[in-house]
Amino acid sequence: MSKANLEAVNVLFLSFSFRFMMVIKQAVERLDYLEVSYSPALLYVGARHQENKQFCIENFWLFKDSILYIWRQVLREKFTAKTEEEWISLLDFIIAGLTAGFRH
Repeated sequence: MSKANLEAVNVLFLSFSFRFMMVIKQAVERLDYLEVSYSPALLYVGARHQENKQFCIENFWLFKDSILYIWRQVLREKFTAKTEEEWISLLDFIIAGLTAGFRH
């Protein structure tokens, strides 16, 4: 891969990563009423991913695994089993909504 192509891929990856983190941020802000207020947005965002013919659903799960890996590395003992369990629940909710939107 040429340097120009690699830079383009990096920009795309960073852009996608930023948007995914914004989805997480918005979910955290709506924790008390996720099902009611946030599910429609997740369906919409998931459906938008159909426009990218190179995208596959597994990418959602790769981001989840990557985020959890980084948090484990950075937070170490502060990232307790209970904290991890709660984040997994939230990320699974987000990805389920994105996946449902993508499939419809």
